[in-house]
Order: sequence, then structure tokens, then C-alpha cells
Amino acid sequence: MRKVKELPSNWNEAFHLLERFIEKSKDTQKKIIFIDEMPWMDTPKSDFVSALENFWNGWANMRDDIVLVACGSATSWMVDKLLHNQGGLFNRITQKIYLRPFKLSEMEQYLDEKHFGWNRYQIAQCYMILGGIPFYLTLLNPKLSLLSNIDELFFADAHAMLRTEYNELYSTLFIQYTYARIQSIMRKAHEAGVDALPIDGSYAPNAKEVEVIQKLDAFKVAVKDAGENYNPAGIANYCYELTKLFNQFYHDYSILSADTDVEKAFRLKLAANVGKVIKNGMGLLGIEVPERM
Repeated sequence: MRKVKELPSNWNEAFHLLERFIEKSKDTQKKIIFIDEMPWMDTPKSDFVSALENFWNGWANMRDDIVLVACGSATSWMVDKLLHNQGGLFNRITQKIYLRPFKLSEMEQYLDEKHFGWNRYQIAQCYMILGGIPFYLTLLNPKLSLLSNIDELFFADAHAMLRTEYNELYSTLFIQYTYARIQSIMRKAHEAGVDALPIDGSYAPNAKEVEVIQKLDAFKVAVKDAGENYNPAGIANYCYELTKLFNQFYHDYSILSADTDVEKAFRLKLAANVGKVIKNGMGLLGIEVPERM
């Protein structure tokens, strides 16, 4: 593979370099362009989507030897920016691949093909533990028993592959529950006719409220850092920390039963903003948040 002598300063230049690279190729076969984790390339002010539109409509679409495969774990981004794109990529998708967990029978077939030699009871146990998630199954060692595999993956040492998986899943449920709680508060406020109380600009937030406000203000930085470092876990950690702060505040201070309408109005607005940020942050990760739980 030829080395690129010049580094692009933006996505338009990057795609232009890709065009030149392909045009110099004498290969007459199909050229497959595979872009993984596309949502994390679309950082604020990167103009990634418009550059992709220009690349496809202005060059790639005019050739019959280009196949573009776009992948991403942030489902909401893939749906909004590609599947439901109303701009230059409108109606450009020719095929969709959604990866679903294995059914029990499919997992049995996979394990048989990998020569695990487990009986159906063990396979059922494995399915109840790992849920038919293909990535988890690739971590299994056919030379070990089911119990030894689980020990290696979860409990062997501090670096076990799935040691923190439960905490991460719990964090997601905790965040979803908090969002649903906020939506319940907002519905009750609407029913009580206090959801439209005016905000008093002279109100001085208490220390807990200031903490939540400061955390809300850090959302853009968290998204920017996650995009630049290709680290979606940064957004997940941010949402979890915001959720913890809000729940600490909610434990100490009432919203709907606040002492004054001024406090009530401010706290309702604060809760609404926390809910909005949680929804946006989890959406970037491809995780939906329920209105009710």
C-alpha cells in the first residue's frame, strides 16, 4: 500500500486524497470503502457529513466499481444522518445490515462449529449468561469448560475481559431510570399546572444546583473529547456522573414540593435540561431512554 505524503486538514481533503488514491489504482475489481464507527468521526464543526455527501455525489456515485460500507454503534446517528438523511445522501442507501443476538439454536450451531463439545444443558446455561451476543461468544475458549470460561472472563483477575460489564450495564439502567423519573416529574408538573412558571433571574442556586449546572455545561466538552479520541465511553461516563449528581440533588431537595414558586420553577427547568442532555448523550451511544419505567 502506498503511503500518503500529505496529511489532510479536513474531511473534504481526506476524501479528495482517497479519490486520488483509487484513481491511481490499476485494479479493475470492486473497491470497497469501509468506514467503521462513522458517528464518532462526525465531531462538532467537522463537516464530516457534508464532506461525505460531496465525495459520494461528486465522485464515487459516478463510478461502477465503488462500494461504501458505513458502520456505527450509535444507532440514532446512523438513522438520522444516513437512513433519514434529507440532504445529499437522501435515498442513497442500497442495503441495511442490523446485527441481532443469536437465537439459542444459532448459538448451539456456532459452538458446535467451533468444536466446544458442550451438551445442551451447558449451552443453555451459556445462553442465559451471555445472551447470545456474538462478541461475547468470540471470547470463549473451546479448550475450557463453561465454568472455567466464565471464571476467566469475569473473575480471574482485575483485567478479566468482562469484569466491569455488569457495572456498565447497571449504569445504563440507572441512567434510563433517572430519565424516566424526570419525565414523570414533568408530567406531574403539567397536571398540576406548574410547568409554565416563569423563571426568576434573581434566584441564587444552592451548592447542589450549581454542581448540576456546571455538569450540564460540560456536555459539549465531553462530546468533543469522545469524538476526537474515538472514545464513546467518555459520553457514557459523563451521563452516569450527571445522573448521580441529579439524584443526589433530588434526594436532598424537593422539586414539586419546593417552598416557593421561584424554587419550583428553577428546579423544573433544571430537571428538564438534565433530561434533555441525558437523552442526547445516550442517543449518541445508540441507546434509547424510556419515557416510563
